[in-house]
Amino acid sequence: MPWIKINETEDRDIWLRTESILGLTHPEQDISGTQLLLLSGKTVSVAEERERLLQRIKEAEGTAARERRVGFPGE
Repeated sequence: MPWIKINETEDRDIWLRTESILGLTHPEQDISGTQLLLLSGKTVSVAEERERLLQRIKEAEGTAARERRVGFPGE
């Protein structure tokens, strides 16, 4: 599984393997960002929004929806 770089704060990034992330949830307080539940049992708060982070994880794993085109080459 691939690694993904996530913004923990504006000036600090963390690297996680996508397989170590068990879940994503909104923070408990009224702040922006996402909480990650890790395989180790720890919870990490990050600055990135949940939907954007989920899309990046899917892209890294190759499971994101792709645009499909129908037709002949050169059309």
